[in-house]
Amino acid sequence: MPDLDQALVTIASWLDQQRIPYMVIGGFAVTIWGEPRFTRDLDITVSVPAEKLLATIALVRSEYTSLVADAAKFVNETRVLPIMAGSVPVYLIFAALPYEDAAIGRAKPIKLKTGTVRICSPEDLVLHKIVSERARDREDIEGIFRYRHAELDYEYLDPRVEELADALADRNMVDWYRALRKRWGKVSS
Repeated sequence: MPDLDQALVTIASWLDQQRIPYMVIGGFAVTIWGEPRFTRDLDITVSVPAEKLLATIALVRSEYTSLVADAAKFVNETRVLPIMAGSVPVYLIFAALPYEDAAIGRAKPIKLKTGTVRICSPEDLVLHKIVSERARDREDIEGIFRYRHAELDYEYLDPRVEELADALADRNMVDWYRALRKRWGKVSS
């Protein structure tokens, strides 16, 4: 993963220089907090005020190659700007919810060989993935529990899982989460 690590340090440094708050999510964050797995791209959530969105898109495109022709339209439709950082595809995800901004604030600085980057906390990574029904996302959450169950902040995580389940009217999510907690010795109240 040397190319991936270097691309991440490079783009993280650039985001810091531009004062754009960010956190790394996706497969790279899973590798840090859970079961190591192969990934070829980077997923980075950034926080940009709505009034600066177009200027930020232009700024990113002045530094990195965009993978879409009409970046502003694509971001407006998807909240994602796919770019290349060297030979690595990067998906910049523009935060749209207050939760995402709070998660960026909770991101953890992690040292890599050539620099420090901000990785989504393991709790927020669980919350990002628990709303998905993809088997891969469930496996990622199980890996986070396998490796980090003793250090997870359950006072933060438990009520947010409940809130998500209520918002999505998905009690199966809570049942699955509680079973995971029970398996790893931390039963939620």
